[in-house]
Amino acid sequence: MIRQLLNFILFYVVMLAYSLGYSQESGKNKTDYLRSSLYLDLISLEEAFGDEIPKILNDLPFPDKYNNHNNQDTESSSFLNMMQTYVRIGTGAEVDIDKIFQNYIDESNLENKLIAIWFNRQRDGTFNMETVAERGFYDASQLEADLAGQTLRGRAALADAGENLIQNTFVVLGLMYVNGNHKKFAIGSNVRLYRLNWDKEKAAQFYKDYWIPKGSFNLEKRRAFEDMNLFDLEYIGSQSHTEVIKVSRRDPILELPDRRYFSARLPRQIENRKRFKTIVTRHFDEVYANLQKKHPVFRVLTPLSSVNPLSAQIGMKEGLKGGEKFEVLEQSMNKETGQIILKRKGTITVATGKVWDNRYNAGEQQADGALQNEDYTLFKGSSNKYASGMLIRQIN
Repeated sequence: MIRQLLNFILFYVVMLAYSLGYSQESGKNKTDYLRSSLYLDLISLEEAFGDEIPKILNDLPFPDKYNNHNNQDTESSSFLNMMQTYVRIGTGAEVDIDKIFQNYIDESNLENKLIAIWFNRQRDGTFNMETVAERGFYDASQLEADLAGQTLRGRAALADAGENLIQNTFVVLGLMYVNGNHKKFAIGSNVRLYRLNWDKEKAAQFYKDYWIPKGSFNLEKRRAFEDMNLFDLEYIGSQSHTEVIKVSRRDPILELPDRRYFSARLPRQIENRKRFKTIVTRHFDEVYANLQKKHPVFRVLTPLSSVNPLSAQIGMKEGLKGGEKFEVLEQSMNKETGQIILKRKGTITVATGKVWDNRYNAGEQQADGALQNEDYTLFKGSSNKYASGMLIRQIN
């Protein structure tokens, strides 16, 4: 009985180090664990703008509450543009947005690309755990050794990584349009949200049939992965968003070559370019915030910065105005499986007039109701049962 107890304690300590521990050399905060990963591709439908708007879209800040799963993939937008042209030819004047996205997913073999990024697939077809380890604060070498040895500890760690990391891989594909006249212009977008379909059964088959450890060579498995159709993308939902911005001839954001469209060569002045980029960035920040409100599975986890006062680094960029409710979550471990679970400790509410204006280029002119000169939002609630670093997530 004592030996079993000691074995359990040893297993618990090792798994705690696996899932929550991190080296001081890495300088990483363990509250970053459980961040969802996002693959993002945004394009413009407006041919009249040339490459002006695509450049702005490619230069937009990546949503900072997600791990960047694009892996610096610079070819994705050009490929989506190619598919857009192809679909337009096939569908006539009316653009079938869902067909554009589905063709992109199919032709680019996007599901396999997401898996390849997760496991850092090399040109020789081998995989490693470096990305999983970096995002989950595991030891990559130990994970790979346990994968090969099929130990109890290894299976628990891999299941934990699959459920809390890989399973929360999202894809956002978006089309943006801009048009207007000399008095106003409209900026709009249509986006689709998907989630990688990863589960224990698919994971077991992947590790068995397609995994090639570094230092090995297996041509059959290498080719099998390239033709693999084991995974798919689950459609979560859509978001259409349009906003109208008033302009004047004396102070245009985009110059007007005629009364219908804005020129591809404009804005000429760099200040106007910055202003337009700010508008586009804030537009898509609102799109992401709306997707989170509509689809709980896409909502982000944010650590509490402090409990006296109750605060967190989340704000207007995430759509907060005041009065929104959040649940406070504590990380704990399932004693039977060794996996990390979240336990609700209570709820808190965003304080009215105490919301951080963290929108792109907020600068010195903050919005009404913003918490002035601070980099956090304040919350109302009983703080005696919470601790800094606990995670919060918005609830309806």
